[in-house]
Amino acid sequence: MPSYGYSPDVIKDWLIGGVDFDLAGNGGPTCTDFTANPRRLIEFVFGIVFASGLIAWAYKNCSLPEYRHAPRRDRGGRKTLLAIVSLVFGMEVAYKFATKTVIFLLNPCHVITAIQIYLLAATPSR
Repeated sequence: MPSYGYSPDVIKDWLIGGVDFDLAGNGGPTCTDFTANPRRLIEFVFGIVFASGLIAWAYKNCSLPEYRHAPRRDRGGRKTLLAIVSLVFGMEVAYKFATKTVIFLLNPCHVITAIQIYLLAATPSR
């Protein structure tokens, strides 16, 4: 009976199957051994504490401005930009799948592009 679903090996192959670990900066044993585990733990804890402090400070000090209804007329520029950015991002995603380097979609540039596509597609709100 055939099994439906994906095994961890298949998913791993999609994510990093095309990554050349011999290139500097692409991972591998040299990259993972660059810092010791205690140093990684210290940096991780410091980052979490620092980010939590910033979030708490921002939550206390930020407030929404008074809502004013302003009619908005879309002349098509936002929709055109959305179509172009979505097309280019779709091509990037397809390329990552074709070359088996899907893991690189987690780079900040791709994440920010996805957020921008969402913001362009979302209806304006308060």
